[in-house]
Amino acid sequence: METVERFIILFDEAGTPTFKEESETDIFAGIAILYPYLREEEIFDTFKETLGFSRKAPLKAQNISERRAQEIANLACDKLPMIVFNYVELRNNAFAKTILDYESLVSFGRKIVRGAKPRKVSQILHSRLLDNCVHKCILNHLEHETQGNFQYDISIDNWSIPKDDQSIELDHRATSFKKATQLLLNKCHKNINISIPEIKLLKKDGSRKRLIDAMASITSRAFFARNHPRFSEKPFRILEGYLGRSFECNNITNDEILFIKQMIQKFANEHF
Repeated sequence: METVERFIILFDEAGTPTFKEESETDIFAGIAILYPYLREEEIFDTFKETLGFSRKAPLKAQNISERRAQEIANLACDKLPMIVFNYVELRNNAFAKTILDYESLVSFGRKIVRGAKPRKVSQILHSRLLDNCVHKCILNHLEHETQGNFQYDISIDNWSIPKDDQSIELDHRATSFKKATQLLLNKCHKNINISIPEIKLLKKDGSRKRLIDAMASITSRAFFARNHPRFSEKPFRILEGYLGRSFECNNITNDEILFIKQMIQKFANEHF
């Protein structure tokens, strides 16, 4: 029986995904972290005191002090081998117009083709960051691998996924991740097989959720306004300096504009 190496990927978002409301930051970001399943209890033990896993109530993002944020970053450098933090600029007019055009077209198509309710801008942005961060996390992890069998168990925060989209967001997306990744691996002539079970929703409170919530908090505060009480670049710089290429951060706004425009054209060609 072939050995399968199993890994956990957790995803969360940071920021308010809207083009209208004022928010703490002008970006909407996604963060994905990856670690070996066999080391999960060890990782939780390491973060236990700092993140208060034994407390009945989770440590809220606004209550994570600067000292604690830096402590979390240092622990993450030692225990989390792969982090992807990518973001889009919400005040980029070209990006906003592209997403709103996509929302109008897809909402009309959903009503006509599926009889489904319109999809909110926030849900579109969440899905795009999820796709980007998680898929890049897997590709980065496999970059230097040449053979083997790998399983990725993905858990995401429950972003009010519409009932009509549950199967698409959880089961179909896992299949899509697997298909796209396997295709790239085959093109690179790598003898690698991957499996991705149905994506799971994180519990309202649990060690996995507390960990990814904390990581989203300490990284995103580098993008707050400088006069914001929680603004700090130090945790971000700690991760960046220690992890190097294992910590990826990119502004993907322009890439998303191009991708969504292609999606609009494809959708229009298929349905109209």
